[in-house]
Amino acid sequence: MAYVVLHDEYRGKVSDKELIDFVNSSVAFYEKLRKVYFVDRLPIK
Repeated sequence: MAYVVLHDEYRGKVSDKELIDFVNSSVAFYEKLRKVYFVDRLPIK
């Protein structure tokens, strides 16, 4: 799972499928993403 904060210029231009495919093409099988959440800011406590 990944939380992603997009720059304003990329909002609406990048899909979760594109990000998942990009990351999964370069990581090991056990690190592959299954879900991406687009957020306005990171959920930091």
